[in-house]
Amino acid sequence: MTEHPSPLPHDQIARRAQELWEAEGRPEGKSDDHWLRAESELRKHRAELAAATPPATIPVVTGIS
Repeated sequence: MTEHPSPLPHDQIARRAQELWEAEGRPEGKSDDHWLRAESELRKHRAELAAATPPATIPVVTGIS
């Protein structure tokens, strides 16, 4: 079964796209490019965080009768 990643928050993508747009001097007609780039960057960042986070462990309780 393929696991689908949870969607990125719209406002988070919008903020990053705005930053990219401003960094490029606010060019006209590139909003789709900025949106897709922002989404891609955020997905990559999320994947890097997931890869760097060790899996949760369940403590083993001993000595219980």
